[in-house]
Amino acid sequence: MSGTSMDGVTAALVRFNGEGAKVLRHRTYPYSGALRESLSRAARLTTPELSRLNFALGEAFAAAGRKLAGELQETCGLTHVMPP
Repeated sequence: MSGTSMDGVTAALVRFNGEGAKVLRHRTYPYSGALRESLSRAARLTTPELSRLNFALGEAFAAAGRKLAGELQETCGLTHVMPP
């Protein structure tokens, strides 16, 4: 998840069941300065620049998920983490 504050990506480990969902852990990973700068200029980017930003955001989301999973593997005994 990424919000309007442009401070970073928030990753969450959520348990879903038939009655709802429970957030087990969450953490925000800050954007790099370069990514934050690109986000702040998104409305003025060219199509190729916007496409690169889209890929960079996807990579930031994936990295946040992997980092949270790695931390949980160490502290909670999580048994499987997707490789990068």
